[in-house]
Amino acid sequence: MQFIRRKKNWEHIEGTIFARLRSFLVSFFLCLFLSSCAPLVHPLLICELGDTGCDSDRDGVFDGSDNCVSIPNPDQADIDKNNIGDACDTDVDGDNVSDFNADGTSRDLCPESLTQDFISNSISDYDGDGCEDDVEDDDDDSDGIDDFVSGTTTPLDLCRRSKTKGFQSDKGPQTNGKQSNDYDRDGCQDDVEDNDDDNRDGDDIDTDGDGFGDTVDLDKDNDGLDNFVVDTTIQLDQCPLSLTQNFISNSIRDYDGDGCEDDVEDDDDDSDGIVDFVSGTTTPLDLCRRSKTKNFISNSATDYDGDGCEDAGEDIDDDDNGLIEIQNAEMLNNIRNDLSGKSYNGSEDGCGDHEKGITECSGYELENNIDLSSIATWPPIAGEFTATLDGKGHTIIDLAIVGSDGNSPLGFFESIGDGGGVQNLAIREVSITGSGKRVGSLAGELKSGGSIERVTISNSDLANGGLRVNLKSTGMGGLVGKSAGMISNSSTSVFVCSLEQGKSRIGGLVGENTGTITNAYATGNVCVDIFSGITPGGNLSHVGGLVGWNNGSITNTYSAARIRMQLFAGVNGKFFVGGLVGTNSTQGTIMNSYTDGGALGNNNLTTGDLVGRNTNTSSTSIVKSYSHDSGASEAYSVIGKNSPAILGASKKDLPELTASSSGWSSDNWDFGSNTQYPSLRSTEAINGEYLLLCGQIAPQVLTASETRPADQQCP
Repeated sequence: MQFIRRKKNWEHIEGTIFARLRSFLVSFFLCLFLSSCAPLVHPLLICELGDTGCDSDRDGVFDGSDNCVSIPNPDQADIDKNNIGDACDTDVDGDNVSDFNADGTSRDLCPESLTQDFISNSISDYDGDGCEDDVEDDDDDSDGIDDFVSGTTTPLDLCRRSKTKGFQSDKGPQTNGKQSNDYDRDGCQDDVEDNDDDNRDGDDIDTDGDGFGDTVDLDKDNDGLDNFVVDTTIQLDQCPLSLTQNFISNSIRDYDGDGCEDDVEDDDDDSDGIVDFVSGTTTPLDLCRRSKTKNFISNSATDYDGDGCEDAGEDIDDDDNGLIEIQNAEMLNNIRNDLSGKSYNGSEDGCGDHEKGITECSGYELENNIDLSSIATWPPIAGEFTATLDGKGHTIIDLAIVGSDGNSPLGFFESIGDGGGVQNLAIREVSITGSGKRVGSLAGELKSGGSIERVTISNSDLANGGLRVNLKSTGMGGLVGKSAGMISNSSTSVFVCSLEQGKSRIGGLVGENTGTITNAYATGNVCVDIFSGITPGGNLSHVGGLVGWNNGSITNTYSAARIRMQLFAGVNGKFFVGGLVGTNSTQGTIMNSYTDGGALGNNNLTTGDLVGRNTNTSSTSIVKSYSHDSGASEAYSVIGKNSPAILGASKKDLPELTASSSGWSSDNWDFGSNTQYPSLRSTEAINGEYLLLCGQIAPQVLTASETRPADQQCP
């Protein structure tokens, strides 16, 4: 074995060699004496530092396990757990501050810091003395001034983190009555950071208690936002002295990052230029207090109604009228997600205007014509629609509805409920096929409290389009299947055809009416094809050019629809057909109306030019209402079956009707020339400039004193 002499450890090594040699000789002679020697496993070794099996520092721990080989440390203490024993470690607590300087003097004043894993840096240990500022350092900047009065939070050092590191507070010699260093011993260096050297005027205020006086503190309220852009006069923190102590600016408490706490002191949380609330109240002005686009500024181009919601992608009600703007087929389809009209896909952003008394949205409005050809089959909007749909004079094109289960209402809407309403809308090229109960282009049913105003329905191809439905039970109409609500200023020009299976009520406008219908008309075709299998005398069908069965009020209406009834072999039910109304029931009234329709068909029909059957015994049930008198012999009377006789219905030469001969008001009727049929005026314009006329939109509004040009007369 080669002997290596190391200067520092030779004395220890030398002792170890002789100790092991002595042990070996004793073992050898003992072995000879006992005449039984096991193999010698304790060879003569020279113990070098770090050798396994050696204990160089004689502390009872072999070198291979000793975390401090050269210095005895039997307790193996290792505070920072870095596998270097404290006896050998130059940074016992691992805070990145060496325990001693090169000359052996202490450097880390807290060599065993209280907080495990504490790392010294400019934030946690401002003066770099190895003591954690907020936990164990009484003098964060080592200026000789304790930070606080002992045992309290009362500040002593008003500049706990003095700008000049290494600054030592000292009165020093007087110069012109002012001390050169820290005259008032407040911990602030006089010539650098102290605006009140004698501490008499109260200038040294430290709002956030961070050790920097307000006059020199870059962040006076310690909210995480500097007061100014560095080296400029541009103010960053708009609330440099926040009202809430220890307030920290973040996206939750300070959305726009202006340094003002949103719920306490910020009047404009998103800095869009719109104040959040009416002054001194909780009434909202900014309906999007936290706009999706940060740095969005409200102006006429980005925020038309000035409600604080960005028009593009955020504001669902750009004009603040309480109606959500609908611009395309996808958006129209999405109205089924909220039948109350209060939100669009879950968002209520932009709904409301305190000056108009609007607190929420209540419906939808079309911004343009909408083509539904991209939606092959329109599922009826299920449930009760209780909102407003304002078409604003626009048209929905190519609406294709297909019935499925046969038991649900069919239409654009299944049902328009109490408070729901549709207005100023045209639907063109509509078709409904399949099987259902209560069928109409706009809605299967209109319930009491619901309304339809200034709506027109038309088919571009009356022969092949329209409504062709296997009607299982009551109510099928070009506009609404069953109505208990209010319909006004509306019209249809559609093909309504029922593949009859039993008891039903079918009309060009409404199948069954218990509500009110005013200023309305129907053109087009109504057909009923009744197949065999109906129990003789057991089923009733009521078919009318305008309304199939009426137990409500009909005023200022007409029908030019053509009716066809086809009863196949074996059918022997009861069928009532009228040019205007199939059956006028016990509470039904008809006033100021006419028909130029008629019915064609075969057997088993009770037919009237105006009404198929009337069961209202009141003498005012049908008033000032007429069917056309062609001057020739006619097969049908004005009323097919009547109890009792009604004097308010008669035949007249309709083109020759005048206000005096008809008893109708010119406010509602335009009589034209003596070769024209009377046509309806709309007393209200669509969106201020359009008029519903014979299923079309006319280019002008007529007042009661004006005469409609000949090319705008109804056909």
